[in-house]
Amino acid sequence: MKKIKDFNVKGEVKESDFDEIETGAPENFSDLEVEEFKKNWGQTHGEVCNELGYNKKTSDDLLMMDFFWIDADKKWYNKESSLFTPREQAIADYLRASL
Repeated sequence: MKKIKDFNVKGEVKESDFDEIETGAPENFSDLEVEEFKKNWGQTHGEVCNELGYNKKTSDDLLMMDFFWIDADKKWYNKESSLFTPREQAIADYLRASL
């Protein structure tokens, strides 16, 4: 629980407890969270092709259906995964939209 200052109906400031709400708003992602996501989920071209049994030279079109490429990292990332937490999915969506 996190203590916050809140305004009641009369406009008076009061402290209240609340569970932090995770949102998908990019301004709520820390650089550390994004880097952790990249470290945990990024795969090199060779890694993802070997895992899926794709030919490394002709696989880009197939990979682009389920993954997105970040050239600066030289890695593929899943567009979505049932293993993602809602927060990780929001980070993936943010990174993909940033390209």
